[in-house]
Order: sequence, then C-alpha cells, then structure tokens
Amino acid sequence: MKIAGKTAGDSKTPRFAPGERCTDLSLWANGIGTRCGRIRIYTSEGQSFDWGMHGGKDEYPIDVGSGILVGFCGEGGSDIDRLGALFIKPIRRIVSSVDYGQLPPGRQGIQSIELDSYQHVNKSSSDLNWSWRKSVSKTSSQTLVAVGQLHIRHVHLRGSWDSRSRQCGRGDSLGVEHRGEP
Repeated sequence: MKIAGKTAGDSKTPRFAPGERCTDLSLWANGIGTRCGRIRIYTSEGQSFDWGMHGGKDEYPIDVGSGILVGFCGEGGSDIDRLGALFIKPIRRIVSSVDYGQLPPGRQGIQSIELDSYQHVNKSSSDLNWSWRKSVSKTSSQTLVAVGQLHIRHVHLRGSWDSRSRQCGRGDSLGVEHRGEP
C-alpha cells in the first residue's frame, strides 16, 4: 500500500467484506481549496468510514457507479493535494442461465460444443461498434444408440450461424441466429 501525506497522528483503514459495495462516497476540501480535507464512505453492509477535518466545508459527492471500488488516484506530497476514487461503471445487464431450447425429436442426447469465443471489455466511455464472421463445418460419426460409441451409421451435422454487426452498449446486445439444420 502506498501512503500519501505525512504519517503523523492517528490513521484509519476501511475493511471491506467480500461482496461489500460503496453506496455513498464524499470528499471535502481543507477549507481553503488546496488539499483534500476529509473522506466519508458508506457501504452496502451498513459500515461507515469517516476520516478527516469536520466543520462546514463544501461536500463533493462522488459517483460510485456499480459501488465496486477498485482504487484511488491523486497527487500528494506532505499532504494529499488531489484525491479521486475509481469505481467500476454501473453494470447494465447480466446474462445467465441461457436456455437454447430442445433439439428436434430423434436428436436428443447430442451435446453442444463451443467452436469459438471472444470476450472484450470496453474501457472507454464511448460505445464500441464491431462485427465478425466465421464459418465452421464439423462432421461427426455416432451410433443411433448413444453418442461416443463406435459408429454404425454416419451422421453429418451441418449448421450455420449469422452474426450481424450491432452496437453493443447502452442497452444493445449482440444476437446470434441459427439457420439450417441443427
């Protein structure tokens, strides 16, 4: 941990439990606008952290975004001259427990596999436009009784997926369509 300012007097360190988030964070100047004078944090677990000078200075509320505090930025010498809090942006959407539906009758027991994947984190404040196209063919031999045993009959599986370029962010999502045979 890097300490800014003088290490004189009492110190105070907030301790966050796993999953605990900031619900409110405010900073105050030192009264003459040259230094950081006070910090106050409230958390989702009812914890409060209030340290610094008290006494009628202007409060500067900080946007806590998702509430997940990842660090601080600033500048200091013998005092903390500038201080800012870094939070993860608000989480707009979580996708989980996706159900792709049932396979047509007679094709039960066929397991899906992931042919390719891509993850990207947009670290800028502007939306990101992107598109991709990929074609994959896979031929598999299976029995009519169970997947994975020696083949009696050849089964050819063919599928195609189309992805359209869409703007991801601010409520938009990327759609993938299945066309052709499953």
